[in-house]
Amino acid sequence: MLGLFSSSFYDKGDVVLKISGPLLDHPEQTSIQIGPNKHVDVDAPAKFINHSCKPNTKIDGEQIVAIQKIHPGEEIFFDYQSSEYELAASFICRECGQWVKGMKFKHENVCLQAEEHKIMETQ
Repeated sequence: MLGLFSSSFYDKGDVVLKISGPLLDHPEQTSIQIGPNKHVDVDAPAKFINHSCKPNTKIDGEQIVAIQKIHPGEEIFFDYQSSEYELAASFICRECGQWVKGMKFKHENVCLQAEEHKIMETQ
């Protein structure tokens, strides 16, 4: 499995990457949703960012922002269910074993660790 690994230190709130690539009105397997019906078919290196139930970044408009300290060599993750309404291709989370489908399906039995992480992040 490919991934994106940090070559620098990032503090909470730092911009890790700017999202760039062709704009789409629908999700693709390598796109990131940045607004309603607004997806970016991301260029490298962003297309290598994996999902995590316990992410260290989040999507904030057209940027990927650190939500905690990230050290050189650490893999960069974001929670796909926090930004994607409906994924082009759902998959099973390698951390919790639940389906990752997007926000549209949050009432279903989907990645529960991600939901718990979001609750803890807001407290």
